[in-house]
Amino acid sequence: AEADISESFDQEFAIYDLPEFLRSIDLFAKPKLEFNGGSNVMIADENSKQKIKYFFADKSVITAPSKSITMPESFVSFTLKKEMFEKLMKGVTTLNLPDVSVVGDGKNITLRAADRKNNTSNTYSVDVGESDKKFEAHYKAENFKLVTDDYDVDISAQKIILANTVNPPVDSAKLQALSNLLVNKIEAANKLPNMFNKEGVFLVITQIIISVLSLNLKENNELNEIGTNEALRASYAYLLSCTTK
Repeated sequence: AEADISESFDQEFAIYDLPEFLRSIDLFAKPKLEFNGGSNVMIADENSKQKIKYFFADKSVITAPSKSITMPESFVSFTLKKEMFEKLMKGVTTLNLPDVSVVGDGKNITLRAADRKNNTSNTYSVDVGESDKKFEAHYKAENFKLVTDDYDVDISAQKIILANTVNPPVDSAKLQALSNLLVNKIEAANKLPNMFNKEGVFLVITQIIISVLSLNLKENNELNEIGTNEALRASYAYLLSCTTK
């Protein structure tokens, strides 16, 4: 990940546990970072007597992107307001939920926290916007450990399972089994860089293939060459976006 920010820093530094560092900053209403040119930074607040002395990590143990990150074309966009983000994370923490899904039902966009591996999981949901699209995009809740603020969210089609293209729906266990088969077949010829979550990449590829084939079957009452070619083309394009340096 990378981000453009308006603040400037007096020195370059490395953070090993970014969520922990962000939680430290969140302890202050108006945090001020004081650099001393050494191995740590002092986090303080003008209106508080508390301080945190936070030590940097060795740069050699940090894995950073080797190239600029280019975002694919947006499929759906919405603004996640600070108060909604706070409610979502409170629901995640209170119910100890590991997964967050962004769901569009053709009218509303909903953030839904749950345990996707448990059919009887408690669920927390909050509506965050409107859209005429039907889709689902799934993430691990740990990826939402961010500074509490307003966010403009863009989701690409590569990360979406089209909700109206798979019929009957495929449960997560079968998707995982198919994904594992693809890992063994595809990665034998195409090694992914270590920075990628291989399980997640091949799960997305499996979902792309099933979605395209299901849509082809729905429109033609049978699978044809066009459908198989489009499934191969779409999955290969996604894999290529992961492996291209």
